[in-house]
Amino acid sequence: ESVRAASPAALQDLEKGDRIVSVDGAATSGLDAEALQMALAGDVGTSVTVGVISGRDGAARQVVLQRLSGQSTNASVRAISPSDRRFPLVDGRPTAIIRINRLSKDAAEELAALLDGYRPLPDVLVLDLRRNLGGNFESGAAVARLLLPGDALITSVEGRDGRIIEVYRTTDDGRYAREPSSVALLVDKNTASAAEVLAAALLENGRASAIGEKTYGKALIQSLVKLEDGSALRVTVGKYKTPDGNDINKRGIAPQRPGGDACVCSEEDVSVAAYIECLVGQ
Repeated sequence: ESVRAASPAALQDLEKGDRIVSVDGAATSGLDAEALQMALAGDVGTSVTVGVISGRDGAARQVVLQRLSGQSTNASVRAISPSDRRFPLVDGRPTAIIRINRLSKDAAEELAALLDGYRPLPDVLVLDLRRNLGGNFESGAAVARLLLPGDALITSVEGRDGRIIEVYRTTDDGRYAREPSSVALLVDKNTASAAEVLAAALLENGRASAIGEKTYGKALIQSLVKLEDGSALRVTVGKYKTPDGNDINKRGIAPQRPGGDACVCSEEDVSVAAYIECLVGQ
């Protein structure tokens, strides 16, 4: 994935292919992408020291990254289709296309704000969850609540002893439980964790269909504990189960319709035309 212009990484001349080997002195070996995001996260205005190995020549260096407002961890939802109700037509149906980059704490509010601006609502809502590595679980559940009817099971949490210790359900109908009438999810091998919980909630409650690749398969609930010697330890405290009771950990979610080359998400900005090719080009 390319380094975003004007991001903290770009300001320190980090490049695609560079490898992060430590965060504030703690080695990153063994951390997956979401755990690395957790290690890098922090309050806006604070800094984090990152050890980097250059992808070009293998040189090692330490850089200090400033956490800025408006980073991808904060601005997580954006409209791809026009926001002035000139919706593109997919199979003759007006369609809104919204990308959820990451489930930040404000993701549900950001999505609701975009949908509130669509009057009348389109027939179809496309949520692009490709390359969404997860983020805040509660936000994933909040997005699901916007789109699901009342008394729908979102997910359950299984403790380390195999017993269900927590259940997440909707209470009333979500604001968008009936409209748009159809919801389609775009997923890929990098759709993970809380994004998979959201996808499974919508799919297994019959609210959405999915297009693309099998998802990553991460359903573990983990905490990152920093130790006194500067190392970090990931502690697994539970596991998410889907509404139908499925365990997707290391299995992922298979979409109803596989996506071809047109559904491969390799660029930060994808045109509406590319989305339409992905949606109808099978």
